[in-house]
Amino acid sequence: MLSASSVIALSVLSLVTQDAYPFSGTYRFQTNDLRPDGKPVCAETWAFTGTGEMAVNSGQEVVQNRYRVERDSEGSRWLVTEQVSTNSQPDCMGEVSKGVRLGERRTYLLISNSGTWVLCGPPGRTADGTLFVGPTCYGSARRID
Repeated sequence: MLSASSVIALSVLSLVTQDAYPFSGTYRFQTNDLRPDGKPVCAETWAFTGTGEMAVNSGQEVVQNRYRVERDSEGSRWLVTEQVSTNSQPDCMGEVSKGVRLGERRTYLLISNSGTWVLCGPPGRTADGTLFVGPTCYGSARRID
């Protein structure tokens, strides 16, 4: 039988793990920017594991990432990714990477009640300190499996 302190420790560990890798499954990301035909400029498939691995299929490019989700002191969520490998093929914009991009990339997440995420640059603050997001949001992702 577990002691009360063991149960508390396991509960805290569970919360950290759930917050670190809360996404599992396949998502479709698309840009807010649209082509003249009304289709997104870019659409990608993002596959997340519950263990911190993420594969991105963008055009002909396939990128393997490590990921985690962090919460800041205000409870905001950030998707933190770090590239592990790329096949250096043209992405959904037709651009070809020159290899693995070093370092972590942080993206601000707004998660709706429907489960769709809006991906944005860092939020700002008004003169009175009120937090605001936008117009730096560049796309959204929704689960497809």
